[in-house]
Amino acid sequence: MLLLALRGGWILSALLLIMLWFWQKEPAHRVKVLRVLLGMIVTLAIVHLLAARFERPRPFNEQALLPQFGFPAGDAGVWFALVAGITLLNWRIGLPLSLLFAALNVLQIGVGLHYLEDVVAGGSLGVIVGLLIGYFEDWFFFLTKPLLLLEDRLPAIFYTLAMLILLDLSRGLSGVIRVLARLVNIEV
Repeated sequence: MLLLALRGGWILSALLLIMLWFWQKEPAHRVKVLRVLLGMIVTLAIVHLLAARFERPRPFNEQALLPQFGFPAGDAGVWFALVAGITLLNWRIGLPLSLLFAALNVLQIGVGLHYLEDVVAGGSLGVIVGLLIGYFEDWFFFLTKPLLLLEDRLPAIFYTLAMLILLDLSRGLSGVIRVLARLVNIEV
């Protein structure tokens, strides 16, 4: 049960992004999928900054691999940024996914990884960031266009990098967070 609470949503998130990427091959659709991923990464970066600021301990933290602080819940934030992005793409898929990820968050509360407030704050942040990036999609064209060009011109390199990011996603984006933290000179 603990393994499902720790990694289940992250692995599901990676599988959903793969499914979304290959669902349609039009560049406009793939730009939207990249924006969903961007929303997830931005949400997790904000969550880590807030967690360092508030320093609220987890209810039960004997797992050595977990960060010490749990407010707001990074899992809930990333998962609901994903749900918000998918809902903007197709609400018929997004609504059932929101129930599934809500159940995974209830499981995290049940096994003592987060308090209810942690999950509500993280989920709310994820929805807000996911919707903002979805609605202001033209602002992020400078980030998505080079990636689509890389996929078109050098697909082997693009899909290798994509696989590494998805592998990191299944581990809670810990590598991405470490890179971002080094860029802004913050300890994590």
